[in-house]
Amino acid sequence: MRARLVPALAVLFASISPSARAQAPLPSGWPARLELGLADSPGGAAAMKATAPFSFRYQYLAGGVNTGGGWATWNTNGDFAKFYIQDSAASGIVPVFTYYMLLQSSPGGGSESNAVFTNLNNTATMTAYYNDLTLFFQKAGAFP
Repeated sequence: MRARLVPALAVLFASISPSARAQAPLPSGWPARLELGLADSPGGAAAMKATAPFSFRYQYLAGGVNTGGGWATWNTNGDFAKFYIQDSAASGIVPVFTYYMLLQSSPGGGSESNAVFTNLNNTATMTAYYNDLTLFFQKAGAFP
């Protein structure tokens, strides 16, 4: 099977024009090589950097958008993202956020797929979701 797959991929790649194969330029300040990171709690960037030369630091934003316990409530004024970014930047680490808010939002219910489906089809939940996501982008967008 492998012998057939590799030539097929080579033919497919060769058929793509060089301009289509070109990648978009990396953002300013982005590493030009493969880098690793770890999930890390707030306030832990300096200790993480002292452990190993990690370039990325990960944080889930969770808790639901209309539950009173989502990431925007973890600090006053939704400043959790701001503080996490500041802590990361002070240690020369790029913060990475996973925005995982839909499942835990209300009304949800049932299995994961049912909860997500219910929330995606609820106007009030989706309005809260987009408002919450906008807040995150505003906080994160204040940094280069």
